[in-house]
Amino acid sequence: MKVKKALFILGLIVVWVFSFHAVDLARAKDPDYPTRQINLVIPMGAGGTTDISSRAFAEVTTKYIGQPMIPVNKPGAGVRSGQRW
Repeated sequence: MKVKKALFILGLIVVWVFSFHAVDLARAKDPDYPTRQINLVIPMGAGGTTDISSRAFAEVTTKYIGQPMIPVNKPGAGVRSGQRW
């Protein structure tokens, strides 16, 4: 009987701690985020399907987040010269 009571009390403490933790997270959210433009790095050259779909994604996302999302092409990003797959 004592074990059940101790587990019940421990459960109440855990619920109490997590409920106040969630309140702090909700209060800490910045309503104006993001405050600057966002650079969307596209790791392919211009004109490909990745470029076209990324630019469409950036255009639609700009409407929802309220800040401009600028697509930036960086061909060859992450692949060294002469490296083979």
